[in-house]
Amino acid sequence: METKTSIIKPYTKFNNDIYKMDLNVYEQSLLITLISFYNTSKGYAYPSYKKLKERSRIKHPSTFANAKDSLVEKGLITKIETITGIGNKYYLNKNILLDYNLSTYAEKDKVVSKKSKNKYPKECIEVINYFNSKTGQKYRTNSKEAQSFIIPILEDNFTVQDMKRVIDIKTGEWLNSAYQRYLTFETLFGKKFEKYLNQQQTLTIAAKKPKSKAFDFATISKDKKEEVKQIWINRYLIIYKQN
Repeated sequence: METKTSIIKPYTKFNNDIYKMDLNVYEQSLLITLISFYNTSKGYAYPSYKKLKERSRIKHPSTFANAKDSLVEKGLITKIETITGIGNKYYLNKNILLDYNLSTYAEKDKVVSKKSKNKYPKECIEVINYFNSKTGQKYRTNSKEAQSFIIPILEDNFTVQDMKRVIDIKTGEWLNSAYQRYLTFETLFGKKFEKYLNQQQTLTIAAKKPKSKAFDFATISKDKKEEVKQIWINRYLIIYKQN
């Protein structure tokens, strides 16, 4: 009995000139990853953020976001947002792929969503306000810097409560200490976010030293007085003989 097997395309043809372009290692890795996800019948790549980060090996959310934005600015890709917020459609420009007229695809589907680029405005405002209240800082609720770290965390299926927990843990640990300067969105919501999230919240309690009581010679019994006197005499004789 014959069994049908699906044929998976083992390669994608692309222009080797991408290796001559002015791209850093992250931009090049992301571009090649998008090429690997390219769907020739639809004319675009549509990987989720999670799959895109996994295959490109770019782990840090800000590094990933910067590489993606840079490819758009350099005109190498056209990013069209989707309704779900799980991922984007990515059209490859400048004839990066061989045998395809790529410029027509992007124009054909140029109906860009009018929704804000930020899919999580309420969540961002809540996290930024909470961060400010805990750290004493004054980030604006529409801060692009703060949003660039909050949004990737939300897209990785973490919650606002998860971020608040990390803020609580690290402010409890670092506030009013030499590490206070690390209370930033970049540090808290960067590559160590999940590690911080699973960290146990501890309270440091300083151990109290027992107060030493002054020795009162008058309070001890007569027998003890003689014993103490003899001890001090012996000590004095030992010191005297040593000298």
